[in-house]
Amino acid sequence: MKPTKLPQGTTRELLQELQPLFDALRQNVIEKQGGVPTFYNVMARTVRQRLEALQPDVDWRVHLEPFYHTFINSLAACAARLGSARFVSWQDRTYSGHKKRDLGDLAISVSQGTTECMHWKGVPVFKTVYEFSIYSMMLWEVKPATVIELGSGTGSSAIWFSDMLKQFRNPANILSLDISKPDIEYEGVKFIEGDVRNIDKLSVQFEKLPKPWMIIEDAHINVTGVLACLHRILEPGDYLIIEDSSNKQSVIHDFMEVNGDCYRVDTRYVDFFGTNDTSAMNSVFKRI
Repeated sequence: MKPTKLPQGTTRELLQELQPLFDALRQNVIEKQGGVPTFYNVMARTVRQRLEALQPDVDWRVHLEPFYHTFINSLAACAARLGSARFVSWQDRTYSGHKKRDLGDLAISVSQGTTECMHWKGVPVFKTVYEFSIYSMMLWEVKPATVIELGSGTGSSAIWFSDMLKQFRNPANILSLDISKPDIEYEGVKFIEGDVRNIDKLSVQFEKLPKPWMIIEDAHINVTGVLACLHRILEPGDYLIIEDSSNKQSVIHDFMEVNGDCYRVDTRYVDFFGTNDTSAMNSVFKRI
């Protein structure tokens, strides 16, 4: 995969580069979206029309308003991903330049809310709008028999996971662990009090839970020890998601240098809204 950069050259060259993407987006609207375009589809069509209105041999960057440059950069990134493998090694992913977000830090900083945090059933839930969408698709596709959350917070995210799986008629074991257990009882959710610095002792409480697993690391403490422990009990088909991972890249790097052959980054989810436009930068892993 190529790192994202603003395309250079003439209008004709840019249109040739983006043509496969325009075709793919149009086909998706017809086959997957019931003929209804997304905002992205509409904007892509607008950009294409603006480009086609220019002379083919001019430098589009000079003749097209700067407003469109950022979006064309996003289109170029999407075009580069066409035909790429869905599951890629962490090393291939990061060494090829995919270490940043297309939308930048501002989009992430506002993604949990601004004047207040998002809520689920009246309780603050500290997930981004991106994770809400990504997890809803993952839960349907993966159909985990067990969801393990390291870092309960208010407890609302564990409740949300349980509610989603019940809606999908796939009730699962939801196990949520925190050093300060939420004072909540909820059908289908088990809150456990414990310190992830003692993860090896705590892990015996979920080692025998049914597979496949979806484990979310959201405690941000002893990440090296947590990953080492989880590696011993994860099996092919299990998912491991490391949230807020922009500050954990060095730990992930060291872990993948040793165990990288056992994991693949699921690019469908880390790039669903654009390259790494999620809190789990390059860290939605499937055990293989």
